[in-house]
Amino acid sequence: MVVDVARGAGQRTVVVRHPMPYGILQEQAGLFSVEDLAVHHTTIEEREEYEQHINNGAVVFAGVDYAAILSAAEAEADIVLWDGGNNDLPFFKPDLWIVVADPFRPTAQASYYPGDVNFTRAAIIVVNKANTAPQEGVEAVLASAKRLNPNALVFCTSSEVVAADPSAIASKRVVVVEDGPTLTHGGMPTGK
Repeated sequence: MVVDVARGAGQRTVVVRHPMPYGILQEQAGLFSVEDLAVHHTTIEEREEYEQHINNGAVVFAGVDYAAILSAAEAEADIVLWDGGNNDLPFFKPDLWIVVADPFRPTAQASYYPGDVNFTRAAIIVVNKANTAPQEGVEAVLASAKRLNPNALVFCTSSEVVAADPSAIASKRVVVVEDGPTLTHGGMPTGK
């Protein structure tokens, strides 16, 4: 969403992803295409995170030396977007801090680190899945925002699964693969 808005405003945007301890981080730097994922020996876990950005037209930077990564990212773009993947605080000071809150887990922002810090420091809180979450979950996140971060701008957004080619799956059974971390360590019995 942020990359799309920036692109629409004529801004070149790159994504800097927090390090994931799965692959050979020293071999990663700028990932400009899906082919680069193989060249840099990224793991399936890393691909899950990087491909969505690359397929959306953003270059992804990741690795070990974040001073060098930031320098390279700044040379490529007008806007550097930090993607902490719900696991990190930013490694560099943001000009605009945005956090996404999940109303299916309405108390997570106050009970998990570093999510609690991200929630209280953000200038913008996006309440995702507001169209499918129980209303009491949305209201609980909004109340937390008002209590824990009263100066933040708060936006409620919808999340919809949309097929790129609906005719390819019309009248067919479809297997939906859930978000692994949501289930493995995110406290959810099923993906939402």
